[in-house]
Amino acid sequence: MHTEVRNHILYLSQVVTVNTVTDEAYEAFMRCLREDVHTVDLSAVGEADSACVALLIAALREKKQQHVHFVGIPSGLAQLMTLYEVDKWIKP
Repeated sequence: MHTEVRNHILYLSQVVTVNTVTDEAYEAFMRCLREDVHTVDLSAVGEADSACVALLIAALREKKQQHVHFVGIPSGLAQLMTLYEVDKWIKP
């Protein structure tokens, strides 16, 4: 899992699964969110599971007073979000 902020966009890339969202990766993600981020771009995520859903929910909690946009959500991740009934919270 890789995170990077450019131009108020948090880019999340590579494999985002329970095996790659380590404590260090989670902390890096949260640090990035604390910057002036308005959008989370998932278009470079190659594989995602419920750990990725948890990261997006964490982003919503962290940015609770601000609206955050999610773009480039992979279809498999969108299906998981629907299954977990959080797709209404995490909108593109």
